Amino acid sequence: MAQLVVVASHGVTRPLGVRQRVDLVEEFLDWGAHIRGYRPGTLRSYRNTLRRVERSCCKALHELDEGDVVVFLRDSVLRNAPSTHRLYRNVLGAFYRWAIQWDHVTENPLRRIPSRPRPEPEPKPFTVKEVRQIHEAALALGSEYAALAALGLYAGLRRSELRDLRWVHFSGDMLHVRDGKGGKPRVIPAHPRLQVILERRYLHAAAFGYRTFVLQGKDGQRSSNYVGEVLWRDIRKVAGLGAGSNLHRLRHTFACAVWRGSRDLMALKDALGHESPATVAYYVKADDPALRVAVDSLDWGT
Repeated sequence: MAQLVVVASHGVTRPLGVRQRVDLVEEFLDWGAHIRGYRPGTLRSYRNTLRRVERSCCKALHELDEGDVVVFLRDSVLRNAPSTHRLYRNVLGAFYRWAIQWDHVTENPLRRIPSRPRPEPEPKPFTVKEVRQIHEAALALGSEYAALAALGLYAGLRRSELRDLRWVHFSGDMLHVRDGKGGKPRVIPAHPRLQVILERRYLHAAAFGYRTFVLQGKDGQRSSNYVGEVLWRDIRKVAGLGAGSNLHRLRHTFACAVWRGSRDLMALKDALGHESPATVAYYVKADDPALRVAVDSLDWGT
């Protein structure tokens, strides 16, 4: 019997025996890493998601039909948060688009399944009073805490970007974000106050021999949990902020301030590292002057 030959997505031919079947999940991830440039964290998330679908359905992904996917997504809606459900659908969609492109499957089982409407996010910036409390608390706690607060408020970095920020990415008056979400780099002008705080942080970190990462504890610890659950937790506690005051609200505060100061949607998009202006449009809606005047003019006679 003739031997089946499969051409992998990045151009490598692999002969397959009669009983063998290529692992499409790993082929897809291999293509994502070599062709699309998926980062290690994205690859782990995609692998975990796709393997979870296979375990739940007791089938390989290329064997699933529309009914299998409907049942899985229905159970996902009941068991998971909306963000997790969207992750499952998005990852499955990416996989099947790739599988059709490379002739691994002939039909996308998601094609006729409607997606759940995504609620429009609402920015939750800190108030001026809360920002002052954050600054005071961070300065009192130390240089690493001050750097975290300043990078969030003056540069709008995400948690993963805070974790991965290196000293070589800071060049005086510019901040180079090389490890942005989705692998998209960007350059942010460094606010004068941010420059001063980072210079102080560097002197303190160098004294402990840590000259690689900006946020790196005395024991060399560096992780998203360290940034969010140790540094930010301590700042929030000392500042007297509530439990709902998560780290991402620093980014919201930065974004709202940039919009109020520039009224430039493209500048806001570039500063936040998004691909489309539509992604940041809700910051505009949250601070629409015409809407604010209209609301302030209401008089219900009370």
